[in-house]
Amino acid sequence: DLGKKMVEDFMIKLKEDDNSYPSTWDSTITASKEAPFSDKLMLFHTNTQSAIGIGDFGLAIAASLRKDLALMYEKYLLKVGSYAEDGARMMIDHGWFEKPPQSLDREAIRNQNK
Repeated sequence: DLGKKMVEDFMIKLKEDDNSYPSTWDSTITASKEAPFSDKLMLFHTNTQSAIGIGDFGLAIAASLRKDLALMYEKYLLKVGSYAEDGARMMIDHGWFEKPPQSLDREAIRNQNK
């Protein structure tokens, strides 16, 4: 749903500015009920695409001189970041991804030495 909303918003902006816009991938959808790839692989690729998208939004913000587009990028940057975090948590919960390194709990360390 987030991806659809982003595509709609950016397509509207391109049309408003009388720019050309890319075609969508709707033509590649099949009627298959069987997943061709594992959930683990699909989630990994989804998270990778989210990370790439976050970087792309950052680059777009830096390169754009239009405030209206920068606001759209920032809005979606936060949403995609939250989506990516949910995906990473799912991978951790399933044991498919190691928990990222955490900061030391200095308070707990201090309490151990008492």
